[in-house]
Amino acid sequence: MSFTRSRSTAIPYCHSRRSNARFTPFSGRTSVSPTSRKAREALERAYHEAGYLTVLVDIPEQRINSGAVSLRVTEGRVERLKVAGNRYTSRGEIRADTPSLAPGEVPNFTEVQQELAKAQRADRKLTPLLRPGKAPGTVEVELKVDDNLPLHGAVEINNKQSPDTTRRRLEASLRYDNLWQKGHSVGLSFQNSPLNTDQVEVYTGTYSLPLGSGTLAGYMVQVEQLVPTSATDHARQGHHLGPALHPPAAGAGRLLPQPDGGLRLQGLR
Repeated sequence: MSFTRSRSTAIPYCHSRRSNARFTPFSGRTSVSPTSRKAREALERAYHEAGYLTVLVDIPEQRINSGAVSLRVTEGRVERLKVAGNRYTSRGEIRADTPSLAPGEVPNFTEVQQELAKAQRADRKLTPLLRPGKAPGTVEVELKVDDNLPLHGAVEINNKQSPDTTRRRLEASLRYDNLWQKGHSVGLSFQNSPLNTDQVEVYTGTYSLPLGSGTLAGYMVQVEQLVPTSATDHARQGHHLGPALHPPAAGAGRLLPQPDGGLRLQGLR
């Protein structure tokens, strides 16, 4: 007995030697029904282990005269991708972030998980739901979006003062984390000495954008230090300007050094 497959066009994996090897234990046997079922299960398991979880394999009605059994592969193509629940993120941007779930694709869920991991943000969570499509052999994918307004602000008073200056610092910050619907971030912050506002003023502006290998951030700091910070120091005014590259954090449970790179231009007077 031998086995052939039909309607297996979109997935290169099904033509590999590894997939063909799944049939070897069942070839040459004479008991049709149990052997065919095991061959069907083995082929379907091969697809699923390769990440193609929507693929189904069945045994169509057929006459077995030559000893060859046909197994039918239903690929489970995406008929429709629905994005629901989004309030602050465009549907087009979410679809662009998940190309493996585009209509007409046979989703490989190893790739889908990678795309979803990259598309997740602090203010946006994506959850995929699958259901049968209207056309036979297809699936409909719904991406449920749980997103929040990507605007963050904070005001605090603390004791991070430098030596020989008045106690307390007032710090305020404002940041928007989804500029242009591309995950770009722009922020402003301010710090001064509230008990003597002539002593310290610090203004900071930042702009960052996600890259495939990390985050590129540009920043500018304007410092107004109007009193000496020590007996040997002098009043200072100055600014810092430059870009920095921050690599992605290590995965859970991994303690790895995370080097940063950057260039800073500094001016003090």
